[in-house]
Amino acid sequence: MGLTIAVTRKKCNICKSKRSQRYCLRNGKDICWICCNSKRISRDCPRECQYILKDTEDQTNHNIQAKCDSYNELINLHKLAIDRWIEIPEPQFDNQIPSQLVTTDEGKHKLQTYLESIPQHHPQIINYIRRKLKLPLKPISYNHFEDIAMRYLNKIIEQEWEETVEMMFDNKRYYDHDLYKENYLNRRSGNRILKKMNDYHIILSAISEKGDEALVYFEINGKYDLSINLIKQNDDWKVYFIMMGNPQFYYTLNELENQIVKYLSEKQYDEAYDKLRKVSEILVDSAEIFFLYGLYYSIKEDYRQARKMFLTAVEILPSSYDYRYNLAFTSQVSGEINLAKDMYRELLQEKPDDLKILNNLAVIHLNNKEINSAIAIWEKCLTIDSSFELAKKNLDRFSKLISTKTTS
Repeated sequence: MGLTIAVTRKKCNICKSKRSQRYCLRNGKDICWICCNSKRISRDCPRECQYILKDTEDQTNHNIQAKCDSYNELINLHKLAIDRWIEIPEPQFDNQIPSQLVTTDEGKHKLQTYLESIPQHHPQIINYIRRKLKLPLKPISYNHFEDIAMRYLNKIIEQEWEETVEMMFDNKRYYDHDLYKENYLNRRSGNRILKKMNDYHIILSAISEKGDEALVYFEINGKYDLSINLIKQNDDWKVYFIMMGNPQFYYTLNELENQIVKYLSEKQYDEAYDKLRKVSEILVDSAEIFFLYGLYYSIKEDYRQARKMFLTAVEILPSSYDYRYNLAFTSQVSGEINLAKDMYRELLQEKPDDLKILNNLAVIHLNNKEINSAIAIWEKCLTIDSSFELAKKNLDRFSKLISTKTTS
């Protein structure tokens, strides 16, 4: 994906409401794409402008060629062209005006035939023409990734948090677990910016070369940045994650993660916390950032906060073995024993010989006064690795305890 990011927060010098995105050579001002479209549709812009409408053999409404930063910008430009086209003489119709031609049955037939001959690259555009001329509409099944991103934001504006779950990538796998689903809903509904969102405007978008991943960059409430990453799943676009910032954070994620890891490894905990706090408010769906946040709290021995962070990491990426192990461990330390046991058993299905998990399960049995079960697990550990010192020490200690009790 290639994006030219609009980093300015200045308003358009024409409408004064949308964010300015480009410099207009025609009037020497920074303007938004909506105002740019309203100007360039007249084809009076300087030739040097990169956003100028290109001359083509077919200058009709459905064959516009121009640089656009988003699909919505392209659709808007087409609609402006259509609004002009239906009110001017059309050579294909013997210089009759389309809006007048539609008043007769013969004229309607000519228009219908003409619309059927147009390549259906943008069905929304063809239906817009039909709507403007009051002709029968055709059903549209095509969904652009920008449409899905906007639909997702509409659900947030309506505070229909539950309905956003169905729009998330791999939602059946990720959010069938009530614990993860509840965590996701709490994160979304508890986000102060999302909770107060009432308006959005697309700034730009991009799609990967393979066509299976996309990024849409919005301005919300006229002042905040928000980016949505989408992935194609079974030919449908799904929301993968959102960022409360512009797309540049998407491209610097590895750098940010490495910086935090460096702080933690060098015991610069204040610097790590400060970076984690700021970055997690922007990268609200980064599993790795929340995992690192969990490690920070684990180092500080604040296991309840660590568990909270690990839970978010697992909710976002439940396929990660390490994330789930840390969630299970901090749940165990925090007293969530049943959850810890369930998670340990799930993890053992993937790695039956994981000694640290087996030992932790043995400790749970020990705390429940199920000493024989604990001993059996430690014995299993030693069959896997006879040098596992923790199992040796525990087995020696508690075997002697049982022996002493039996003797007495």
